[in-house]
Amino acid sequence: MSIEYMTGVGMMGATYAACGTREPEFVDRAAKWERISPDAVRQQLEAGVYVQFDRGDAGPYFLRDTEIAAKARQTADAAFNARQRGKLRCKKCGQTGNRGDYPFSTLPSSGRCDDCV
Repeated sequence: MSIEYMTGVGMMGATYAACGTREPEFVDRAAKWERISPDAVRQQLEAGVYVQFDRGDAGPYFLRDTEIAAKARQTADAAFNARQRGKLRCKKCGQTGNRGDYPFSTLPSSGRCDDCV
């Protein structure tokens, strides 16, 4: 298991960095912060739980499992891409929607929405 920690919270969201050789230190800090054992911290990380380990000036700092986070991003990206593939734009009026739903429920292959067919 490899873990990463949140280095700050900004308007664009959290920034994470690999723990590297400081991983045991951060696990111990999380154990003290959460008042649980280091093994319990590792079990939570392996279960996909974000574990708080400190509170800095910018807000709380968390640990997460790197591989689980990567898989979650891949799943979210795949779902987003699947939704985008279903998007259509009417050739006549420019209205957008999903294939099979109004406004493209009747003849999506025509390239026109239901209102323009």
